[in-house]
Amino acid sequence: MADYRCYFFGAGNSHFGAPSSFEAAENLHAETDDEARMTADTMYRQRHKQTHGFEVWQANRLVYRHLASSGENQVSSKPASALREEKTHHR
Repeated sequence: MADYRCYFFGAGNSHFGAPSSFEAAENLHAETDDEARMTADTMYRQRHKQTHGFEVWQANRLVYRHLASSGENQVSSKPASALREEKTHHR
């Protein structure tokens, strides 16, 4: 079983439309990325009125992102540093 961490976004948005801060975090244990995503989604649905999305991480790898305000969902197997680099190159 692998260790994951789920971060829940607070209600405020940055000027880019993305959530500006994390409100809470939970540790998860799952066999697969999909299982971790489904567990995080269940936790999010239980607190969705207080949060505006979530991210699931395994160490430095972003596994999944859900942003309620934009309806954006992302599944990734890349490390966070690679995702930041891609965003920089797309601007």
